[in-house]
Amino acid sequence: MPSKTFNPKDSLIGVDTTFVMRVIPLQVKKYSYSMDTSRWTNNMLCINLTKRKMNATAHKVRLIGLTGPQFLKVTSKFNITLQADLSDWRSFLIFQQECTRNWAVCVLQRAYRSLLKKRLEKQYEYCSHVVKEIVKTEITFVTYLDVVINLIKKPLDEANVNESILTEEQEKTIFSVLENIQNTNHNLLDDLIHQCSIYSQHTQVGKIFLQLIPYLKMYSEYCKCNTAVSNLVGTTLAPPHPFSSFVSQQMTKAPPELKQQSILSLLITPVQRLPRYKLLLTDLFRHYWDTHDDYASLKRAKDEISKVVTFVNEMSRKQDSTEMLLYFTQHTQDMPIGLSICEPGRIYLRRDTVLLRETVVRSPSADLLDSSSFDESENEIETKEREQTLVLFNDMILFLSKDYATTLVNTGLKWLSYISWGMTKEPNIEYFHYYLHFRNYQSDVEVVGDNEILLTSIFCNKEDKVTLIFDNQTNRDTWFETASDYIEQQKQIQKALNIRRSGVFFEELHKEFKRRSFNNM
Repeated sequence: MPSKTFNPKDSLIGVDTTFVMRVIPLQVKKYSYSMDTSRWTNNMLCINLTKRKMNATAHKVRLIGLTGPQFLKVTSKFNITLQADLSDWRSFLIFQQECTRNWAVCVLQRAYRSLLKKRLEKQYEYCSHVVKEIVKTEITFVTYLDVVINLIKKPLDEANVNESILTEEQEKTIFSVLENIQNTNHNLLDDLIHQCSIYSQHTQVGKIFLQLIPYLKMYSEYCKCNTAVSNLVGTTLAPPHPFSSFVSQQMTKAPPELKQQSILSLLITPVQRLPRYKLLLTDLFRHYWDTHDDYASLKRAKDEISKVVTFVNEMSRKQDSTEMLLYFTQHTQDMPIGLSICEPGRIYLRRDTVLLRETVVRSPSADLLDSSSFDESENEIETKEREQTLVLFNDMILFLSKDYATTLVNTGLKWLSYISWGMTKEPNIEYFHYYLHFRNYQSDVEVVGDNEILLTSIFCNKEDKVTLIFDNQTNRDTWFETASDYIEQQKQIQKALNIRRSGVFFEELHKEFKRRSFNNM
């Protein structure tokens, strides 16, 4: 246990956060196995014989002192000792056969339940490790939050009174949600410490996390603005900005294991914590048994957190897609008139560097040949390969030629400015020229070689084909699967759009309207 009580208003900085969890051994249901004849005493055997209305035989068995294990081994010679008449001896043997079957069933049940107990004990032990991991990582997470709020944010508020280190808007962008997250997670940690210090099969971690569900909106809000926070801290507030110097000075007061952490690595922890919750709770739930007290609560908590993680991932994907659309728009030249990279509904999927193989047909010059004597067999077929940046969108495949000269000049200038200002973030600037594009709904893809894909596009009954050569089969297969899925989706969308444009859709809609009107009469 930590040496200091965890309280939402207390900081974990400078506090002994060692967590020790005592695990109570698993208590399983015990069975009497009253039908196991091998455990019967002489008295128990006599009682069961009496229940079968074999009173005379029971009296003789009591006098002999026969026990259950001996009874199971009785043979026909035993009647010499028992001296029972023929009818009682036959009933005695029938009862022995029944007891032998019951004994065999009990042996099997005992073996199965022993195996089940060992399996439950392993699951229980694993669950205790997962719960301990949840608590320990939560302590680390809350410590990170305390460093950000107690060592940076609050002293920054005091410093801003005398000198303007950050504007009100900048401080709001960075810290507005973090203080609420800090308070929420201190409460969560308090509950975890209280419930899990002594861990048993009745410990309900799921019920604790259900209390977190109403506050998950804070995490999604913070995750949505995290890119803006990273850009602000990593560029605008980077050295030689006073904020960077202030943070460096304050981090000298942080715990030894956190002194080398950058402000960006601290600020991204809430974004990383949500998926961590999902993984840990899913792992814990996978090792719960159906009758566990916490089964239903943990399932609900896991599902709710998974929904938020999915939402955050989708928002992050859309944000990344928008940034990439803007990036290629700003750094691509010679785009055809009427073609724009930034289009409503367009989603960036991936980029690859490939070799583009094209077959070019060259015919003899028209001024050197008489049209009457023109022969197509005289055409020259030439195959060319060129390196291209292949950009896959949900509705378009774009080929870009890298502008190495412009890229080199701008990257050099960017490096010079970064070195001059002492910044550490590496510049990544590229420039391209438009080369070719394919609309997904007019395209087909086909694997034709070890690392090759044939891309076919049909424009106005003219068939164009190019071959894409990837550096390995893994990239080829991944690109092929992604492209195939989105090409099929775009074809279905285009098919539905064509039906609407043709008037068939409105005719069917009119018929359905008339049918429903007739049925309602």
